[in-house]
Amino acid sequence: MVEYKNYMQENQRILEEWQAEFERCGGQASLFSWDGIMYQGAIERENGTEDSNWVRFESPNDEVENKKWAENPCRLLIMTKDQNLRGGGAWDSRIASFRKKNSDINDYQLTGGMFYKRLAFVIYGLAKAMEGELVSFEYVDSHREEVVQFIDTYPFAHVNCKKEGGGSSCPNESLSAAIEKFDSYLNQEVQLIDADVFLCCGSTSNGHYKDKGNYSLGFLIDHGYTFEYAGAQYQDIYCDKALHKIAIDAWHPSYFGNGVTDKVFYEECVDKFYDFAKDHEEFIKNRVDNLK
Repeated sequence: MVEYKNYMQENQRILEEWQAEFERCGGQASLFSWDGIMYQGAIERENGTEDSNWVRFESPNDEVENKKWAENPCRLLIMTKDQNLRGGGAWDSRIASFRKKNSDINDYQLTGGMFYKRLAFVIYGLAKAMEGELVSFEYVDSHREEVVQFIDTYPFAHVNCKKEGGGSSCPNESLSAAIEKFDSYLNQEVQLIDADVFLCCGSTSNGHYKDKGNYSLGFLIDHGYTFEYAGAQYQDIYCDKALHKIAIDAWHPSYFGNGVTDKVFYEECVDKFYDFAKDHEEFIKNRVDNLK
């Protein structure tokens, strides 16, 4: 029997130490969000009632999560700013199922909320692009049930750079201060996940190479990754040639200004990633070869 690294247990250790330090610095425990490699266990009602959210639970002994992550040929990490608490408490981002709240378990209805809907589309599109297939926005938009079914079993990770949840927006000053304050913990979590593709959410219209305005991408560059702008033909793609990693300077999933529709958000992430990966096969091939 093959033994896999216990990614989930190590992720849990990092979060517990991070929260303890957060509280020591005056933070409120109920506002601290947990995240990392997404759960891959059963999908059930969060509170067991028909009006509660569909959520994903951990598999027994984390066997599914650890196996899938160890064998994942191309790991995807979504990096966002923080949770929008809307006056409530923080939650564990690893439980998200991307399903519509009041739906049947077998209907595979995608949530209508912009944040998770856009991420679901992009997760599906990037996963297919990693395998050499470009799926159009029109296809994913008209095959939402297929997207939900895919996400039910697809391994990916999601990290909030600022663990203290906030409101509908996260000022850059607040985000930057939180990243600097808890720098070592965020770095531990990112290094543990060891992604090949980073979806760095929170871009500006200028692009990171001009204004350095994407703080998660900036964090990666400051912590061992040499991400360089791949060029205007790839729009928002950055590459680390030595480590064979790709980062995407993406809009925040809930942003809709400057004409950023669902289609624009998707194509700037997926289509340009596909173009770059097609022209630079060694980036995707590296992880696959290492697993053989």
